[in-house]
Amino acid sequence: MVSSFGLYAALVGLACFACASVGGEAAPKRPSTDWFRDAKYGVFQHFLPDSRNGPALVKQFDVEALADQLKAAGAGYYIFTLGQNSGWLNAPNAAYDRITGYAPGERCSTRDLPLDLYTALHKRGIRLMLYLPCQPPNGDPRAQKAFGLPEGPADQPLPPDVARKWADVIREWSDRYGDKVVGWWFDGGYDWIGFNEEIAGIYNAAVKHGNPKALATFNPGVKVIRHTQAEDYTAGELNEPLGEIPAARTLDGSQWHALTYLGAGWGQRAPRFSDEQWAQWVAAVTAKGGVASLDTGPNERAEDGPIGAISEAHMATLKAIRKAVRPPGKTPKRLRRSESYVGIHYDFHANPTDDQIGANTSREMIETIIDQVKPDYIQIDCKGHPGISSYPTKVGYPAAGFVGDPLRVWREVTARRGVALYMHYSGVWDAEAIRQHPDWAVVNADGKRDEMTTSRFSAYADQLMIPQLKELGSVYDVDGVWVDGDCWASKPDYSEPALAAFRKATGITDVPRQPGDPHWYEFLQFNREAFRDYMRHVIREVKKTAPRLQYCSNWAFSDHMPEPVCAPVDFISGDLNPEDSVNSARASARFLAQGGKPWDLMAWSFTRVAGKNGSHQKTAVQLQREAAVALSQGGGFQAYFTQRRDGSVKLSEVPLMAEVARFCRARQALCHGAKIVPQVALLFSMVDHYHEANGLFPRDLTHVNGPLQALLESQYSVELLGEANLHGRMKEYPLIVIPEARTLEPAFEDELRAYVKGGGHLLLIGPESAERFSGEIGYLPKEEIARESRTLRHGDNRVPTKGFAQAVTLEAKARPFGELTAPGAAESSPAASFTTVGKGVIAATYTDLSEAYTSERSPAAREFLHTLAQELFPHPLVTVTGSRDVDVTVTRQAGRLAISLMNTAGPHADPHDPIIESIPTVGPLEVAIQTPTAPKAIRWEPDGTSLPVRYEAGVATVTLPKLEIHGVLVVE
Repeated sequence: MVSSFGLYAALVGLACFACASVGGEAAPKRPSTDWFRDAKYGVFQHFLPDSRNGPALVKQFDVEALADQLKAAGAGYYIFTLGQNSGWLNAPNAAYDRITGYAPGERCSTRDLPLDLYTALHKRGIRLMLYLPCQPPNGDPRAQKAFGLPEGPADQPLPPDVARKWADVIREWSDRYGDKVVGWWFDGGYDWIGFNEEIAGIYNAAVKHGNPKALATFNPGVKVIRHTQAEDYTAGELNEPLGEIPAARTLDGSQWHALTYLGAGWGQRAPRFSDEQWAQWVAAVTAKGGVASLDTGPNERAEDGPIGAISEAHMATLKAIRKAVRPPGKTPKRLRRSESYVGIHYDFHANPTDDQIGANTSREMIETIIDQVKPDYIQIDCKGHPGISSYPTKVGYPAAGFVGDPLRVWREVTARRGVALYMHYSGVWDAEAIRQHPDWAVVNADGKRDEMTTSRFSAYADQLMIPQLKELGSVYDVDGVWVDGDCWASKPDYSEPALAAFRKATGITDVPRQPGDPHWYEFLQFNREAFRDYMRHVIREVKKTAPRLQYCSNWAFSDHMPEPVCAPVDFISGDLNPEDSVNSARASARFLAQGGKPWDLMAWSFTRVAGKNGSHQKTAVQLQREAAVALSQGGGFQAYFTQRRDGSVKLSEVPLMAEVARFCRARQALCHGAKIVPQVALLFSMVDHYHEANGLFPRDLTHVNGPLQALLESQYSVELLGEANLHGRMKEYPLIVIPEARTLEPAFEDELRAYVKGGGHLLLIGPESAERFSGEIGYLPKEEIARESRTLRHGDNRVPTKGFAQAVTLEAKARPFGELTAPGAAESSPAASFTTVGKGVIAATYTDLSEAYTSERSPAAREFLHTLAQELFPHPLVTVTGSRDVDVTVTRQAGRLAISLMNTAGPHADPHDPIIESIPTVGPLEVAIQTPTAPKAIRWEPDGTSLPVRYEAGVATVTLPKLEIHGVLVVE
C-alpha cells in the first residue's frame, strides 16, 4: 500500500492470504494453504470505524446481507479489517484496552463483529480472514505512546519490543477466534520502518497461537514478492493488476496471491475496468494456481442499502467473475454433518394410496425454507415406517403416484444453494418389506411373524435397504441418511436362521423365551450384536458405491444404546420425547456429547396433550429452550415438522423455525463444538443397563434421571458418561456419582477404588450400588435389600422414598448422615454415610433416590443429595446462586472458559398443559468462578454485555441481572 496513514491507504494490504511453497511448480511447504488455492478468489472490504460514525456503523453492519452477497458472488473467503489508523477497532480486545488505558467500548467495539461475520459466513461455506496494520494505530497519539512508538500521524520506526506488545493484542484475537479465522493480512511491513524477519516471526507466532493452521502475510508495498520466511502467501498489493499473471502457483516458496481494488481506488465503489476484463484476469490468475482478492467498498449509508453490503456495480463484476471461474454446473460446497449446526427435518411416512406426491413440491417452496431458515441441511422423507417410498424409486416400493420427481427438485435446489440434503429412511421397521417378503420378518417369542420388524438374519438389508441407499447416494447425490426405526425398533428374533446362529455362537440349545429364563441375558446380547453387525454391513456396502454418503442410525450409541461407537457412523442423533423435551434432552445431550462423533438432537415442533387427540404447535421460546439444552453441550439442533400427504411443506410454519434458527445462530460461535470441563461425572452404566433391560435397546433412565435432574437443579455441571468414557479418565473428575447400579464389571469397580484411594470422591446412590463397596465403606446389613418406601429425614426435612432401601449398621470408620425409618419401625438407621478411603472419600446412600425425585421433585430430596455432593465437592469451578431453575454447563471454547446458563423455570414437564407461551425470567444470579488470576473481562453473550467483576481470594464473581432462556458467560 501507499502508506498506512490516509484514507484507506493502509487497508490495501488487507486483502489476501496465500500459502508458502518451494517456488516454481513445487508443492507448497504448508498443505494448509491448499484450501486457499482451491478458493480461487475472495472479497476484501475496508470497513474502518472512526470517531464520527464508526461505532454506530459497527452495530448496524448487516452480516446476513453481506454473507448472502458473498455466497452469490462465489467468494471462497472474505477479508475483514479489524481496524487501522484511527484507533477505532471492530471487535473487543481486553489486551488493547489494558495497554492503552481505554475503557471497554471506548475504542474497541462492544459488538464482536468478526464473530458475527464468522457465524453468517460459516453456514454458507465461506472462510473468514482478518486485516491489521503491522503497528498500532498511527492516527491515535495515545495508542502510539502506550505502545512505545513516536507520536505522529505517519508510520513510525517499529522496534521488536513494540511489535511484541502489539502481538499481545493480536494473540488475544487469535485465541478468541481459534480456527474460525483462517488467515491474516498484515499491512505496512515496510523495510523503511524496520520491519524484518524477527518482527514477522513475532506476528506469525501470535496469529498461529489460536489456530496453528492460520495463514499469514506481510505487505512490503505495491508488488508481488516473497517478503519474509514467515509468510504463507504473497501479500500481492497491486494498483494495476491486469498485466500480472503468475508463472506458477508458488513464488519462491509462497502461495501466489494478489490483492487489488475493483473501484477507482481502495475502498471506492465506482468501477474502473469492465466486468469482462476482471473476469478474464481472475480466470487467468486462478488457472495458474494463483489467488485473487478483490477490494469492494461497503455500504456506509442506509440509503445505499444494508450497512456493510457490496454495491450493485461490484456485485455485477463479482458475478461475472464467478461465471468465468466457477461456471454453471459447479455447485457451492455443502457442509458435512461434522460442520453443520442447524437443520430442519420433514417427514410424512408415505402410504400406498398417496398418489399426488410432488404436486406442490416447487422450487419456490424450497427456496422459501432456505431463505428464511438458512439451514445447514434439510432432512426429508424418502421411506417411512410403512415401507413406502415417497420418491419414484427403481429398487424399492414407491407410493401410488408422483407428479414429476420431487426428490430431484429438492436435490437441485439445495445443491444450487449449498445446503446439504439428508433422507429420513426407516431401517429395521418396514411394513411393506414384510408384506412383500414374509420371510424377512422377525419371529416373536410366540412363534408369530412380526408385522413391522425385519430380521437381521434375512435378505432385507442386501436385497432392499442397501440397493435403495446406493440409489439415493449415487443417482440422487443425497448427502446422507438419517435411518429411523432402527435400534429402538429392533426385537429379539426367534426365526430359524436367528436361532441357528444363536446356538452356533453360544452353544446354548435351550433358547429362553421370556425374562427370568436361563440365558435370557445371553440371548439379548446375541441379538444386540446382530444389530451391530447389520449396521456395520449396511454402511460398508453402501459406501462402496456412495463413499461420501453420511450415515446415522437414529438413537444408536445414545441413551437408548449406551455403549461406545462401534460402527462407522458419520454422526449420531436422536429425536426427543415431544411431551417432556427439556428433561429428555438433558439426558440425551449429555450422553451424545461423550460419543466422540458429530451429533445433534431433534425436537418435535409440535406436542400432544394428555387425554386429547391431535397435535399442538409449540412456541418459538419453547423450541429455543429445547435447542439450548443441546447447544449448551456442544451439539447441533434440528426441529421436526410434518409434510403434507403430497410431500409439500406448510410454509406457514417456516417463520417459527426461522426464529428458532436465529436463536441458535447467535450462539454458534459460543457453543458449537465446545469441550466440557470435567466437574461431576454421572455414570450411565452400559453393563447395568443391558443386564436390567428386557428389550434390546430401550430408553430406560429410571435410575439415572433423578440424580441427573437433582444435581443439575443444584447447579452442578454434570456429564453423563459410560464406563468406556470414564476408563482412564477418572482422576479428571472431582466427583463421580454411581446411581442405583446392580451390576458393574469387577475391573471397573477396581478402577473406582483406585480413584478414591488416590484422592477421588465417589458418591454411591442406592443400597445396591453401596453393596458393591461395603468393605471400603464399612457397614453391615441389618436386613436384605427390599423395595419398600421409607421416611428419609435430613435436618428438619422428611420425605418419603421409593425404590430399594436397606437398614445398615455402620462401623466406626463410617460417619452417618441422615436417617431412614421403615413403616412401623421404632428405630431408624443411617440414610447415608461418609468414609475416608485412602486419600479420598466415599459417600453412600442406603435408599434409592431417582424414582422419588422424578415423581415428586421434592426440594427436601434434592437438598439431601446436594448436601452429600457439596461435602464431597465443596468448590466446583462455577457456583450459581439465585435460582434453582438454572442448568450450568462449564465448557472451553477457543481457549476460553465459557459457562452456559439455561433457564428451566416453568411447568415444562406438564403433560396436561405442554404448550409454553412464555418462560419466566430468573435472576438476578450471582456467579462465582474459581480462577487463579483475575479475569481481564467477563462478557454475557450473545448480548455482548461486559459485566463488572469482583475478584477476591481466587474467586471472580459477577451478577447477572436476569436470565431469559440461555446465554454464555465468556471469561477472558
